[in-house]
Amino acid sequence: MALEIFLADKSNDGTDSPDDKSSRDRLVYFVTGSTDISAVKSLFYATAPATHEGLVFGNLQHASLGADIWKLTGNYIDPQKKEEDEDRSVGESIFSWDTTGNTQHISVSKETKQRVASSLTHEPVPNFLKAIGVNDDRVEGVDVVVPGLKYSVSHTLAQASVTLAYIRTLRDLTGTTNAAAFHGFAIGEMLFLGSTGQESSAGDIDGRFDFLIGENLTNHDIGFVDPINKKAHDYLWYHFEPEEDTTAKSLIRRPTSVHIERVTEPGDFSLLLI
Repeated sequence: MALEIFLADKSNDGTDSPDDKSSRDRLVYFVTGSTDISAVKSLFYATAPATHEGLVFGNLQHASLGADIWKLTGNYIDPQKKEEDEDRSVGESIFSWDTTGNTQHISVSKETKQRVASSLTHEPVPNFLKAIGVNDDRVEGVDVVVPGLKYSVSHTLAQASVTLAYIRTLRDLTGTTNAAAFHGFAIGEMLFLGSTGQESSAGDIDGRFDFLIGENLTNHDIGFVDPINKKAHDYLWYHFEPEEDTTAKSLIRRPTSVHIERVTEPGDFSLLLI
C-alpha cells in the first residue's frame, strides 16, 4: 500500500496569546501505508506547512494507531519562542529550581520551650521528651514546612541516543537516589522523580529531568539518643512506649528509640546522559 497523508477536519483549534506561549494546537494528520516511522515522518515534513496563521512549526508528536496507521500532530509556536528553543544545541542543559519547601509530619519537636501546669489542679507536668500532641495512647504530631529543593534539568539529546532501551532506563531510575556524586550533590541527596521528552523541530529530543534534593545528616544530635547519620531520603521514625512519670504520677508515652529506614534503591545517574 502506498503512503498517504490526510489532514484531519477541524485540526486548527488552538490558543493565541500576545506572549511567547502562543500556539496553534494543532495541525493533525493521519498517515497510512507504512510501519516505518522514518518514512511516515518524512512524508509529514514534506506536507505540513512551515508556518500557520503567523506561527511557525515547533515540534512533532506521533502515535501509532495500529497496523500501518499513524497520527501525527504538528504544534505551531510564536517565532520568537522558536528562536529561543533553537539557540540550544545538542548536549546543552538549562537548569531551574524551586525552594518553596515541603510539608512533613513530625512527632518530636526540636525543643520544648515551656511546660505549664493547669491552674485548676496544680499537678506536676509530665515530661514527654519533646513528643508532640500526646493524648492517652496517641502521639498526634504536627505538620510543618521543612526546607526543600526541587531541581530540574532541561537537556537536548541527540535523537540517536533516545532508544527504547534508554527510555526503559529512565523508567527504572525513577524513584532512585544518586549512587555517586552528581551535578554537585553528594551521594544520596538526589531523588529522581522522572523525565518527560518530545522531539523538536530540528529532530533532536528535548528532555526534562526532575529531582527532589534533600540534606544528608552526619552526627546529627536530636537530643535523647546518640547522634544519628541519615541519608536525605531515608525515612526516620520514633518508637513510643508507655512509661510512668513518677513526678506527675501518671502513665505517659515517651519516645524510646529512633529508627532510620532505607526506602529507596541507589541508581546510576550517569545513565541519564545529562
